[in-house]
Amino acid sequence: DGAFKHYSAAAENDPSRLNIGAKAALLGIGRQDAARSIQILLDSASHNPKSPQPWLDLGAIYQALTNYPKAVSAYRKAISLDRNIPQAYVSLASVLFRLNWDRDADRALREGFRSCTDTSSIAAYCFGQGREFLALEQPQRAVLCFRILADTQAENSPHFHNLIGEIYSEMGDRKQAEKHFLLATRKSPPLPDSFIRLALLYLQDDPQKAVATLLEADRIIPNHPTMLFVLGTAYSRMKRYREAIAVFERVESLVGSSAPGGKLSPAFYLHYGGACERSGDMERAEKIFEKCLDIYPDADEVLNYLAYMWAEAGVKLDRAREYVARALEKEPSNGAYVDTLGWILFKQGKYEEALPLLEKAYELAGHDAVIADHVADTYMKLGNREKAVDYWKKSLQADPLNGAVSSKLSEAGVDVGKFLKAVGRKRKLPSHAAE
Repeated sequence: DGAFKHYSAAAENDPSRLNIGAKAALLGIGRQDAARSIQILLDSASHNPKSPQPWLDLGAIYQALTNYPKAVSAYRKAISLDRNIPQAYVSLASVLFRLNWDRDADRALREGFRSCTDTSSIAAYCFGQGREFLALEQPQRAVLCFRILADTQAENSPHFHNLIGEIYSEMGDRKQAEKHFLLATRKSPPLPDSFIRLALLYLQDDPQKAVATLLEADRIIPNHPTMLFVLGTAYSRMKRYREAIAVFERVESLVGSSAPGGKLSPAFYLHYGGACERSGDMERAEKIFEKCLDIYPDADEVLNYLAYMWAEAGVKLDRAREYVARALEKEPSNGAYVDTLGWILFKQGKYEEALPLLEKAYELAGHDAVIADHVADTYMKLGNREKAVDYWKKSLQADPLNGAVSSKLSEAGVDVGKFLKAVGRKRKLPSHAAE
């Protein structure tokens, strides 16, 4: 109380002394005497008409009192007196965001970047506020902050456009995501991650565009392993397996010649081996999968893929069963893995053991067409033609272009065209399925 009285008296005697007025106002707030503090600062502002400091202090007091409109007015007055005070723009923007006046906050921050000599504190505020908005699950407001940085921070502009693209991608706004990933690839230096994310976006429904994007990326940023890996997966998606294999070979060579200890992921070996298997080179696929399992013994997707590959070929069935059992230890409710085990038992002629596993897999995997076909084949082996036909129909409903299943139904006496029409799913079938 004594200090407050002392500084208050001093401020009243000489309102032109800014530091005295500020200390008195601060002590007044501490004593919960806001009205007195505000009056002291108003007097100081009146006697120092060219100084922004009393208005900055007033803005802070009004902000602490949640009188946001008056805080806005005070900060704007301070800025009108001196446009080169970064904290004034930051404080103003924080209040405007509090009022949900986001466009005004955007304008204030951009004005700060244009007007201030040192904008590092404004940039730090934008980044921190953007992260806070993300934590609050307010992505559009986060984008506003990061877009300011993308427009004002030339050196880091690609990173901010990439971040904005990620946010829009999470929001499901593909058009805006594509726009910002493209901007990130066209800035200098371009980001490999932006090419990758752009390609993954295209890969959903336009693999050719994904390939073109990654080939351009390889020209600009040559021999980037992750970009090449995505290129290989894009080729595989297009069933251009030979080209995929050639790209995967490049990746393996690049990583193998890099720093000691560098190793490729199970996902790489899964796609590499898968491309070899689909190209018809089973022996090479097996070697790639086994190499992966030497490095990652518990790589469950690779264990399952290799086990299923052997089951389809009818070879190494005991070993296949061992491998899928290891995969199931990690994911006992994975429908694909349960199907593999059931299919191995089928191939071993153990139809009664296979059936409950395959039916369980069908439910776990969400009524998958291939698994329905496996269930049907098993029922047929057990002599239950009616159940077999029922599951072949389920398989064809899920995948109407499956010629092999169409043929099985035709052989069982089912009019496939009539059946598909009845379920409202009639489509053009392969010629051999319509015979």
